[in-house]
Amino acid sequence: MPKTISPVEGYRNPWTQGAHAYPEADTFAAAKEGMKRKRKPVMFHMPNTGEAGDQPCITCGAKLRDLPDTEKAPFETTGGTPKADKWSTWHYDPASKKVVGGQHYGCSWGTLLVRISQIRSY
Repeated sequence: MPKTISPVEGYRNPWTQGAHAYPEADTFAAAKEGMKRKRKPVMFHMPNTGEAGDQPCITCGAKLRDLPDTEKAPFETTGGTPKADKWSTWHYDPASKKVVGGQHYGCSWGTLLVRISQIRSY
């Protein structure tokens, strides 16, 4: 089923209007408006150049527009020149109708890999 173009300003459905595999929102208000009719939790991305960039990462504590704090992040850097992430990962909780859990893109992958490792060890 093809995704429809979102009528909400600043919100893009996956694979439409330049968005990639996840929904994208430019502001928290646009995210809430775009997710208004969702009944299941949704992971989406926000650009760190806007208001999301001022928020702290729930994993490492650094501001999302800055580099992740590698002392607290659940991953190791593998060389190269570090640069700040353009996007951050967020979750919409339909029960509370809130946007929660802002993370650096790299921190979200690190968190996922840690969770997979914990599940495998049981």
